[in-house]
Amino acid sequence: LMKISELPMAFQDTNKSGIHNISVILPLLHKFDLAITWDNQHLIFPSLLPAQLSLNTISSHCRASIISSSSIIKFKEISNQLQYFKFLTNENSTKSISLHLKYLARIQKDDPKLFSYIRRYYHLIFIPTCFWSRLFARLIGDKQLQKAFTNYFLVDLQSNYSNDKIKNILMAECSWIVCQTGIELRYYDCCLLRINQINLISSINDDDISYSYLNLIFQFHTDEEQNKQILPFNDQGSLIEILICTSDLQMIIGSNDDESEDSNPFVIELFVQQSTIGRILTILMAHFDTLLEDWYPEMGTRFVQNSKGDYLVNRFIPCHQCLNENNQSENFICQTFWLEALMMYIEKGMEIKCEKHGQISLKCIAPDLIFCDLSSDNFIIPFEAIKLKKFIGQGTFGTVFAATSYKSTVDLACKAFVPIDSSITSGLIEQAHSGTKDEENEKKISLRDIAKEWTRNPMRAASKAYITCRQELSVLLTTGSHPNIVPLAGLCIRPLSLMLHYAPMGSLESILKEYKRTNTQLGLTIYQKLIIQIASAIVHLHNNNIIYLDLKSENILVWNMPQPRLPSTGQVLVKLSDFSISRVLSSIGTKGFAGTEGYIAPEIVRFTGDELYTEKADIFSFSMLMYECLSLNHPFSRNKRDHARELILHGWRPSLTEQELSSPTLILDLMVACWSEHPNDRPSAKDIHQLASSLEFRHLMDVIEIGNREEFNDSNTLAAVSYRENNENDDNDDDDIDIPTADCWFIRQSKQEQQSSIVIVAYDQFNAVSQQIINLGNCEIRSIYYHIRDHVIVLTDRQNMIYIYCTQTFQKLNQFPLVHHQQSGHPIHMTSLPETSIVFLLLSDNSIYSIDLSIILHRSRNLNSSTVDLCYRYVANVSLPTFKILALPTASGRNVEIWCGCSLGNLRIIDVRTAQLSVQLSHQLLTGSSAVHLLCVSRNSPHQYLIWTAMKTDESNDITIDSILPTRILVFIGLNTGHIIIIKSSAIQVLYTVHAYDQQVLHLFALSQSALSPSTTNESHDNRFITQFKYLQEKFEQHRFNRGNFRTPLLARPDNNDNELDNISYMLAIGYGAKACQSIPQLQKYSSDGIFLQTWSLDDFIL
Repeated sequence: LMKISELPMAFQDTNKSGIHNISVILPLLHKFDLAITWDNQHLIFPSLLPAQLSLNTISSHCRASIISSSSIIKFKEISNQLQYFKFLTNENSTKSISLHLKYLARIQKDDPKLFSYIRRYYHLIFIPTCFWSRLFARLIGDKQLQKAFTNYFLVDLQSNYSNDKIKNILMAECSWIVCQTGIELRYYDCCLLRINQINLISSINDDDISYSYLNLIFQFHTDEEQNKQILPFNDQGSLIEILICTSDLQMIIGSNDDESEDSNPFVIELFVQQSTIGRILTILMAHFDTLLEDWYPEMGTRFVQNSKGDYLVNRFIPCHQCLNENNQSENFICQTFWLEALMMYIEKGMEIKCEKHGQISLKCIAPDLIFCDLSSDNFIIPFEAIKLKKFIGQGTFGTVFAATSYKSTVDLACKAFVPIDSSITSGLIEQAHSGTKDEENEKKISLRDIAKEWTRNPMRAASKAYITCRQELSVLLTTGSHPNIVPLAGLCIRPLSLMLHYAPMGSLESILKEYKRTNTQLGLTIYQKLIIQIASAIVHLHNNNIIYLDLKSENILVWNMPQPRLPSTGQVLVKLSDFSISRVLSSIGTKGFAGTEGYIAPEIVRFTGDELYTEKADIFSFSMLMYECLSLNHPFSRNKRDHARELILHGWRPSLTEQELSSPTLILDLMVACWSEHPNDRPSAKDIHQLASSLEFRHLMDVIEIGNREEFNDSNTLAAVSYRENNENDDNDDDDIDIPTADCWFIRQSKQEQQSSIVIVAYDQFNAVSQQIINLGNCEIRSIYYHIRDHVIVLTDRQNMIYIYCTQTFQKLNQFPLVHHQQSGHPIHMTSLPETSIVFLLLSDNSIYSIDLSIILHRSRNLNSSTVDLCYRYVANVSLPTFKILALPTASGRNVEIWCGCSLGNLRIIDVRTAQLSVQLSHQLLTGSSAVHLLCVSRNSPHQYLIWTAMKTDESNDITIDSILPTRILVFIGLNTGHIIIIKSSAIQVLYTVHAYDQQVLHLFALSQSALSPSTTNESHDNRFITQFKYLQEKFEQHRFNRGNFRTPLLARPDNNDNELDNISYMLAIGYGAKACQSIPQLQKYSSDGIFLQTWSLDDFIL
């Protein structure tokens, strides 16, 4: 045994590149089975191990510590204060004494029917290549086996009053000792477990363990084989012995003062836990059978025979009294039982008898077959305590009934692995009318075939039932309690059945069929909750080294889920079930063909399970489940070809409709990543769960890249969104043609060529459907504005030229200079009222002009000087450095006020009618000099606006707000760090933070015209309502709300037109680098230097 980190020391490493050598050497050692790892830290070199188990040749190079943090001892707790007082007294008296182990011996049992060891045998026609090394890796690396050994012995502290020094002696580490053909677990010099190949001459010197098989004959007597015999030493195969210690131990601990008269040794008894023996046997048998069936299926599969009719693998248990009576005389017959035959006897309730010694207690020789490891009064449920209520369904490995029991407070599902008495079940099956007549006939035929199988081959049927039950039971016990794995309520031994919690809504498959029947799609909220919960269950399984292998909607049970077209609370609760074909994952992977056609990973299909695969096989099945929930169809059901295996092998994947392709981009990207051909290209279950739990999973609808950062002006990135008119009378009813509803206008200004252009991206609700570019020539655009009433885009450049483009035809309508302004200033920002055609321009010299678009748009293209004079009007000069302006109507609706964001945190409000400063507000800044560089407005009611401001400091390292999109309920804030903060506007409460971009969030827009449309309500002047800016002024002055004044009716006024205010369904975000699409490595396909347009859905935004 060797640590992987020490591997380069075994080679002459002249180049001193040890890490590189490990990466080269280790795969080669694994490929040719020269070395096998069990924990990714250690290696086993089988050819360098001792040839046989021998106490004389045991060294540190063939030892492996099994438990480093605990031992195989479980201490019985002190039950009362008096005993605790005695314990403390004794501990103080022995505190200074040095103790050591003097003697450790097995306590002989008086009853001849109680044995010190349990022996079990495997007879193989030959030992396959690398069988032992693979078995070592499985056993040494199995955490469940280590956990089972921690409860091997029980020590009663109440009678021994031991101190910490005695505890340290008791809690010595156990070590695995390995050789080329065997493995042993020792506690001091006592053998607890031994698995080895029987040789003619044993080299092990333990007299109480070693056994001479010379002249011994194992003889079987069953209905299938009469007087079948196996000889340990012949040319027909090899015998493997499994030995487990079941005898109690006595430990004598002495002190250094043993020679004194007052010195008395401590005598401690270690009692074997019988339930632990059954648990260890169960794990060992699972490892043996899985290794043989998966790695050597041609030999290891049960009941495989050679040309002579002999089984290639025989699993059997001898009569232990016969073994003890063996006097090594010639041809000594030992009565023997096949494991499969014992399973059949137990199921039929038959007695196990030896011809020489009569009845045999299975608790002494086969505690695992009668589930002694689960012998809890609450866990084992007798069939008399179960009442079957109705027939649910028939699966490959069992029949399921709804049931109740007085031992359980919840409704149960009884999964029977054996046929139940027809007098009980026939009426229940006849009452089940869950499908068509053909489906009912298929169920009856299936049940009839199972009954025939038990009549024709009872031993094979019983062994299949026991193994399937044990497999599922092992997974459920290993994983423990998880909210998305079906809970285990108990076990019924006869008839062999698992008692699970009952799923009131059945399987997910049946619910998806109902959605499809009613032509209803799963909502994105339901879809996300399904994916999160299923991924959580898969993560839990993979963390416990279990591969599920049969992930599909049929195996997902539903406790709560909205039904199609019915009112519901939106709650979703699903749980994973049916672990009958799940496998334990070793450090190098697993083998074996399992799964459902259409869901099986290509690496399993290609080699029919004969090559290694990992937990990434579940990820492929997960992608097919995502497809099934998205399309409501089984994978490949839409394809004309019938064979899903061939389609998968040739790289085919299920087809998606146009509607399904319009799903959120991360859902599609994740699904495509999960069904990647190569397992390493698929994300892990943990990555899936993390991504599915994120806000962007169901809200990020589309992502496109429009160029590199070098093509745009970083200091002045300009964009606007325009909306198309609704063509209700359009004769084109073709659903396949996407009709754009909005357009994003983005200014591209090349730094090298001094050329400008407009990039226009058309959107159909949320998907980008087309893109075109308009060349503007040699000009530097300084501002852009969309006027919603006239459906035009207004551009201004540094030379004071104004350009007007139609948003419907993308044609330039006019261009003209700002003739009245002859100074050095140029336009930097624009604003307007949606109800009017007046556009207000802010110039760099802090002056404000107004332009009447109605005059320009209704005159000829070539404007004369008199017409231009009519368009312009000088409004005012703010007299402070100003960066943004915002036009709002007064409360009366008869005047316009211009809010100006100025330096030093000032807000100045200009009355347009009088061209005078009306109000001045000031943010109370604590430090630094800040400028109000963002002004946004949201409408709470037809009479109330909320003004949102953002300031930028001179500090370059500060986090700044670069964009704001306020709505009536939520406010979206884009930061220069790439984050989008979602705030509840009424309470100024942060709900979510999304890392949408790698760097800066440039703009946030609404992809909905109703967000900017004016209210159609007839507003009447009321003296109770005052302008919002005066209300804010008083707020700044008083620093508190005056809830008793006349403004209370304004804030509490009910509004019957809320549906017309800020009705935004989709949001468009623009920024550098699509961070939201890089949350898992398999989706990192976008450049961090590119400018990306992201579409976000705001429907059902608050979970």
